Amino acid sequence: DARTFLDLPPAVSQQPSEAQMALLRARARAGDPRLEQLFRQAGHALAEAVATTISVLRPHHLILAGPGLQAFDMMRSAYQERLEQAVLPWLLKSTAIHVRPSESATIVDGMVRRTLRVVDRNHMESTE
Repeated sequence: DARTFLDLPPAVSQQPSEAQMALLRARARAGDPRLEQLFRQAGHALAEAVATTISVLRPHHLILAGPGLQAFDMMRSAYQERLEQAVLPWLLKSTAIHVRPSESATIVDGMVRRTLRVVDRNHMESTE
């Protein structure tokens, strides 16, 4: 947690605010070794989540979206290294991974589609 060694602007939740993320990105790009390590750790954590998703669901496409990915360039090497360790090569090759920083519309679209699938399934079960 960057708050342990940086004085960050306040946030309303545990999730970093856009102002906090901008400061973290700027400081990491300026060479702060603690933040460089923080982004490497974030890359590893993201890879773990992606590896689990690929291994369990075996999707053909996976979209990583959100404002945190504006720093993906600083996470990329740790992310790729961990992903290659955690997923079988043939399985990794069968999944196209798309990175979409700050695409809120993509996130909302995915949530709406999932909700509609659940509603449709529940409706079909109740009418049988």
